[in-house]
Amino acid sequence: MPPAPSIQDLLDTLRDIDADPDRHQSRSAGFLRSLEDLSDDELDTLDQQLVRRAPKGSGNECWEPEGRYLRICHPAPVESNADDTSKLKTVLQQSANEGSRFKAVGGAWGLSRLGVCRGRIIQMDKHFDFVDVDVAKKEARVGAGATFQDIARVIDGAGLAMANMPGFEQLTIGGTLSVGGLGSGMKHAAICSAVKELQMLCVNDRGNVEERVFRRGDEHFSAAVTSLGALGVITSVTLDLMPSYFLKESREPLSWHEIKVALPALLQRQRDDSPVHGALHSAEVWLSPYSDGKNCILGKRRYDRGPAKGTRPPALRKPRQPLMRFLGHLLNLFPNRRWDPLLFALEQTESDPVILPWHEGLNFGAPNWVRVLASAVAVPLDAVVSGTLVEDLSAHLQKLAKDHDQFITSPIGLRFGGASDSWMSMAHGRETCLIEIPVLIDTDSASDTLTRFVRDWTKGVKGRPHWGQFNPLSAAEISERYPVKNRREFGKAMKALDPKSVFATERIRTLRGLFTQL
Repeated sequence: MPPAPSIQDLLDTLRDIDADPDRHQSRSAGFLRSLEDLSDDELDTLDQQLVRRAPKGSGNECWEPEGRYLRICHPAPVESNADDTSKLKTVLQQSANEGSRFKAVGGAWGLSRLGVCRGRIIQMDKHFDFVDVDVAKKEARVGAGATFQDIARVIDGAGLAMANMPGFEQLTIGGTLSVGGLGSGMKHAAICSAVKELQMLCVNDRGNVEERVFRRGDEHFSAAVTSLGALGVITSVTLDLMPSYFLKESREPLSWHEIKVALPALLQRQRDDSPVHGALHSAEVWLSPYSDGKNCILGKRRYDRGPAKGTRPPALRKPRQPLMRFLGHLLNLFPNRRWDPLLFALEQTESDPVILPWHEGLNFGAPNWVRVLASAVAVPLDAVVSGTLVEDLSAHLQKLAKDHDQFITSPIGLRFGGASDSWMSMAHGRETCLIEIPVLIDTDSASDTLTRFVRDWTKGVKGRPHWGQFNPLSAAEISERYPVKNRREFGKAMKALDPKSVFATERIRTLRGLFTQL
């Protein structure tokens, strides 16, 4: 086995790549693969040498997970004795009797403080993962702790599918609904649009646990389906389904100008097309704000009859933590972003479209195993299609890199979706573009860069931060981005369903003024 390269060799190679953009695709690919072949010990040694050469403070305000990355840390112990509804009621009643807080988390994935509780915590994906399918009705009743992977495995076997799902299959249905998770495609609003019935455990004004059922059209349904965990514990939901399908995915490198010109027609096709062979399901954009020319990848997914063909090439074959830490530190030295392994991985599919089952085609989960801090903000679609929000954001990020040596280390993602009826959905009342910026966790000043993005560059269009991702905004700042009616209706639901404030975790208590002082 050849010896590990020296840190000087690596830096010299990257400087050559950075100075030679015309050849960066093939050279950066080879460089990335050479790093993946190094052992964890070799990467740690190189990383220590690199940090000693260029020490910088990270400025990050995130928290380390237990086990998998993106998991929230729990200041309270996780209860393990609530594996059915009866036992869950007992544990919840104990909390109500004691006057302590109570929090149910899905799979405990998340970057926001909504999941932090100093009372009792129940992790729902340990239990409540049942999936019962009614083929004749094209619906399924699923436990709130069922992941999208669990759901897909059962319903796809029955010849059925969801019209949409979030980009990571390890998320639970209950957790995704609670934070207003979005899918992709103009026909498909937030994931809550598939919910026809929802069961929830609440604590009434006498302090007693009771089971509530909410159906479309019921009072408080539009609050319960995006509850922020503030109304009760979701135990099960009933979902509308459709016949199973495949998706043919293609990706094409283009400039943002070329994509913007084509967007109106592309979005209209998604609104108009029925789910038949060849019709457009959805499209998204990945953008590098530091590159010239074809700085975007346009991804399209069309309905297909199958069978499956090919596989998506991963951005990284082995995204181990030592490798990602080292990459984060290396990229701190190269803000021009000519070398971008993630965009390179996307480019690989340009000439070789793949056909995937619906649940694989809608799953972009590989990046979620990478150590990142991420923020996403839902902005009105017109701000992207007709306005200059993307151009302004790119210019802002270029200036940050030039003037302050702060930059992002992953492509910006743009996803497009329909309007939602849920009061606290990011997409309520308007067609939406979700702009997401994930930053490798060891990137300098990652949280400061993302705070500027969320606080400043989406304020003018009343951009709404993702409830489950890094969100530094105060209650007053968030209040400017949701209509008074939405907040008032959600406040009514809080008063009716949680009068004892059992579910008012630390973050919810800081936000209560959003909903109760109207």
